[in-house]
Amino acid sequence: MARDISPPVVDSVLSAGWQDFQDVSSRIEVLQSLEGSDILLAAATIVERTHNIVRSENLTGEDEVRDDLLVEKAEQGLFQALKSSGIVGKLIDGKDYRKATEEYARIFSRPLSVFFDEVMVNVDDKDQRKNRMVLLNLINRVYSEKVADLSLLQFERGEHIV
Repeated sequence: MARDISPPVVDSVLSAGWQDFQDVSSRIEVLQSLEGSDILLAAATIVERTHNIVRSENLTGEDEVRDDLLVEKAEQGLFQALKSSGIVGKLIDGKDYRKATEEYARIFSRPLSVFFDEVMVNVDDKDQRKNRMVLLNLINRVYSEKVADLSLLQFERGEHIV
């Protein structure tokens, strides 16, 4: 890596786990190369918004979305986006972290924005509330579980601070 390594970027990558140094180095390099880009900002916004709302919940990757509880059009659309996000996992498995970040941002930015504009997550119906939390948690995990927890990065006025 030619540039100085940003400690927040390292922390965000390590939080996703690691098994070999080359993989960690690749993820750090990609995130640093995306510094200040709309793509990184969009991906970080998705991770941060989903992280902030589910962090106090006791959810696991084992939880599944119940589609019979998806009553709002916006949450149905977000669930469809999640179901179409397999390409992100394939890109991550192939270690194409730049393209995975781009696809994650492309797939989830619009439907997540619509979801938060139109759907109340913290509703009285406990099953519906949990279902919405599970949906958001799974979207968060698509990226932050294997690439980086972008909620650990700081952004100001659309610019990445490293």
